[in-house]
Order: sequence, then C-alpha cells, then structure tokens
Amino acid sequence: MTEETVLSHTQCVEVKGDNRYSPRDIDPTYFAMLSKDIPDCHILGEDFDNLGLLIRADQLAMLLSSHEFSLPFEKRYRFKLPKLHINSLGNSLISFLENDMVQFVKAYSHHRFKPTTEAILKEAKDFKPKYPPYDLKYLAGLCSDDACIDDVVAEYNELALKMRQALREAGMGERVKSFRRNATRNYNHLMHVIRACHEWNRKILLIRLDWSEKALDLTLPIEDLSQADFDVAAARVADARDKMVQHLNLQFKGDLLFYAWKIEWGVQKGFHIHWLIGLNGSKYQDRINVPYHIAKHWDEVLFKGGSHTHNINAMSGKERMGLCVLHYADSQASQFFGLYADYLTKVDYNLKLRLPKGMRSFGCTKLNQGAKPKKGPTRSYQMPDYDFATVRGQRGRATGRRFGAKSLKKGLQ
Repeated sequence: MTEETVLSHTQCVEVKGDNRYSPRDIDPTYFAMLSKDIPDCHILGEDFDNLGLLIRADQLAMLLSSHEFSLPFEKRYRFKLPKLHINSLGNSLISFLENDMVQFVKAYSHHRFKPTTEAILKEAKDFKPKYPPYDLKYLAGLCSDDACIDDVVAEYNELALKMRQALREAGMGERVKSFRRNATRNYNHLMHVIRACHEWNRKILLIRLDWSEKALDLTLPIEDLSQADFDVAAARVADARDKMVQHLNLQFKGDLLFYAWKIEWGVQKGFHIHWLIGLNGSKYQDRINVPYHIAKHWDEVLFKGGSHTHNINAMSGKERMGLCVLHYADSQASQFFGLYADYLTKVDYNLKLRLPKGMRSFGCTKLNQGAKPKKGPTRSYQMPDYDFATVRGQRGRATGRRFGAKSLKKGLQ
C-alpha cells in the first residue's frame, strides 16, 4: 500500500495505490476531498468541517445494524410523572439529525457516498417530526401529558426502524450476519479446545491478562484515524502479539494447555489485546503470581517498558469468577469457560470493518483432532457434560430483535 503523509490541510494525500479507496467514494476512513487545483491528488479542503457528520453517520450505522439493537426511545415514569428515556443509540440519532442534511449533501455534491451513508441520509431528509431533535432535551417543558411523549417515542422509533431496514437492504445486514457467524464459529472452536484440554488434564489454571501499548495520545477515536495510520498501528500490535505467543510457548512448553487472544480498540487504551491462558493446574497453582510474572516479562523484557499488562487474576474476587485452578469435576467450570470464551469472541464492528486484508482480530490454540486417549487410572469423578450454547455468555446469546418491513408497526407497539 502507498505510504500516506498528511501534514496540513493543504498538502496532498497520495492514495492511488490503495485498492480499498475510490476517489469518488466518501469514506470516513479517508478524510480526503477531490482537489480542484492539483490533478490526481486528494487534499483536506474547505469541506473539512463537514466530515464530522460522516463520522457520526458511520457510528450510527454500526449501532443501528448491531445484533443487540433495541428501540432507542421509550416512556418511563419517575415520581408518577412521564419522562422521555433515550439510550445511546437515541443520543447518536439525535446528534446526527441536528445537522442540516440539505446543506451537507450540497457540500459533497461532487462525490458519491457509501450505500450505507446514502440510506441513512435519505431517511433523515424525509423525516419531518412534530418535535425537532434539538427540542427533545426541553420536552418536559413542552409536553404536559402522556400523549405528547407517546408521539415523540412513536415517530423517532419508527425512523430508527426504517433506517435499520434501509441499512440491511444496503448490505450492512449481511456483513453483520457474517461477523456474527464468525464469532459463533470462533466461540465453538475455543470451547472445543478448552474441553479437550480439561478431559486430558486434571486441573487447569485459568488466567486473564489485558495488554496495551503506552501511547502519548489515546484520545483519538478509531473513526478519526486514516487507514494508513490504522494499518501501521495494526501491524505493530500483530507483531507484539506474535512475540507474546512465542514467549508463552518457550516459557511453559507442554504445560501451556491453550491460549486465546482478541485484538480490540478503545478510546482509553488504543489498540489492546485480551488474553485467556490455560496452564497445567497440577503444576502451576498460584493464580496471582504466575500471571504476574508473565505480565512483568512482557512489559519489562519484550517491550522494554513500552507496554502495560493488567493482571485480571489479581483483582479482588476474581477467584470466584473462575480465574483460579479449576478441577475437571467442577460443575461451575463450564459456566466460567463459556463466559470468557464468549467475551473473547464478541464482535467489534468498527474494528472488523477496518482491519487490513488478511489480519484477524481473534486467534487461539488449534484443536488437536488426533489426541490419544488419556493414560493412567480411571478418574474418580465424571466430568460434567454441558452444551456450548447453554453456557455461552450474554453477548453471544443476545441475538437482538429482528425488524423487517412487515414488523415495523408491530415493533412500535
């Protein structure tokens, strides 16, 4: 990919070598406008201030397409008085609607929007509410009865449902389904690996570690990073992950029963990696100091003080959440495995949409299909049998309500 350099609003950004970008497609991952003065170049021009709406449109599309979708507005009572309750999706929708859509489209008349952005803009331009978005915060002073809040809830929820349906037709629904299928496939594979390890080993020491870089500026949202900067950071994190995997294999050898990692992005941490590690519990039994020394080696030796690894096992009460030595006959072990496996395989839609080609956000130990039967005497206790779907955490089991064109009215009731 061609290297990009953005030093000011008037310097050229070369993107011809990147196949993911079309000069006539507006995409929040590239804050570039078509230059009228310099042929074949894209610069940050006079329309730079309008790009905030593109970011909000992309964030809104993620929330509307999520499998955990719920209606953004509802009426609640407080001290027997009706109040309008707005969730995070509703706040994102209001923030988007407060912009002048007609002027925004006119400003970008020389470009073509992404299909998902087109779908959201079309529904927003046709929306003529009785109470404008900027009046909702003052709704208590404008409304004196339940019927007023009922009207607001009905018309704004209907808009959210129409946008959700339009996004599905624009192809976002299929992408979300694909991400969800991959998450379920990853979850089942990791659970098979853990169960196979527990069948072979009497005890497992379960460890959770969170690794992150020490960066100077962690306030930049993922949507504000250019694709070139994002790719450089992603490659750096992938290299760090490989070093940590190599250390685990060299340090513990056959006592490393399994590991799983999940790359995520957070405003506070930037790029970070969640780790789930299983060690031979018959040999390693200290649930706090074993992960402490792993974290210390990563931070001080592998990355020379340039990272921070948080030892989740050392947090108060975590032994009651399964981050300890788990016996093969423990009836609660399956619940702990399902909880952490689900957490590591959850879908981060913003990250998935921007990962460089060929890079994965999740990985774990391969399942050894040819494992021989366990040697030694017959065990005194039977390992409890359990269904993977039943013990899966709430993130995986929450499929959300599916709204189609025929169920719009039903969803508002």
